Amino acid sequence: MERLLIVEDVFVARAGGVHVRPKVTLSRAERSFAVTLRTPDGRERSATASLDVMHVRGPLPPFGMLRLHGLAPDEVPVGTEILR
Repeated sequence: MERLLIVEDVFVARAGGVHVRPKVTLSRAERSFAVTLRTPDGRERSATASLDVMHVRGPLPPFGMLRLHGLAPDEVPVGTEILR
């Protein structure tokens, strides 16, 4: 599995779910995709994610915030690894 990021901040997304930081660049942005969350205590769970792109960067890969669907901020503690 590829590690996308380690959560530094998490907050409620306006359209549901949560956004996590730091922002990421993905080589291909799918509408939604499966991820695995590994919390700092080692527990794992599956989730659905999407990339909310804030700015178009021309020919460069999409850059934005990862949204985790159907989760609340307390379900994604700081230090959680997000794997694809």
